[in-house]
Amino acid sequence: PLRRKSSKLINFTKDHDQNFINLCIMYDGHEEM
Repeated sequence: PLRRKSSKLINFTKDHDQNFINLCIMYDGHEEM
């Protein structure tokens, strides 16, 4: 159970990081414009 919970947390963190990176890329694009 603990392992499953931690793997869920890792997946959530990965998705969150990807969203954060996408936001940073979008923000950089707006800065250049």
